[in-house]
Amino acid sequence: MSLRTRKVRTVVDLSPECHDALVKLEEDAETLTELLTEMLATQRAVLDLLRGEVETVVANGGVPHDLPDEEEQPADLPDVKPYPGVQVTPGDVTIRDSPFTRAPRRVQIEWLKEVMADGEWRSSLEIADRYAVDERHRRYMRSAVGGRMRELFEDGEAERRASTRRGVMFEYRLTPTT
Repeated sequence: MSLRTRKVRTVVDLSPECHDALVKLEEDAETLTELLTEMLATQRAVLDLLRGEVETVVANGGVPHDLPDEEEQPADLPDVKPYPGVQVTPGDVTIRDSPFTRAPRRVQIEWLKEVMADGEWRSSLEIADRYAVDERHRRYMRSAVGGRMRELFEDGEAERRASTRRGVMFEYRLTPTT
């Protein structure tokens, strides 16, 4: 006795509406593929233009135009020595650096205590605006400084109050030592 399996083939007749929908789906997929190819080409062109502009700024010894000038800096923040390892060229007007670019927590805390040493109320946004190198670093610093300030508060080394400044929930200052 041999068991033989037979392949069963089922033929389905599609309605004209279903056939038209499948044809339209195939055309839409082709159109989408062409659009994505065109978008990638445009993206490459934009990146090439940006690369050229960055090379021009570097070649001219300039600084990116989105960095605020010295006059735009908050005047009430103390000048803090730069994070160790910073290379300052003679043309630098402002030293913008912080340990919030891959430094141990203890170094970040020490630096933050130095910034807040004057006893004034500070927000993470205020400190990030003053010491960040660019917009991306500013966003990172705002979050990281806020976390370190919260840790200082939880450890009893800082006081906290609600802030009246837009976009800032809390302001902190070091707990006065008596």
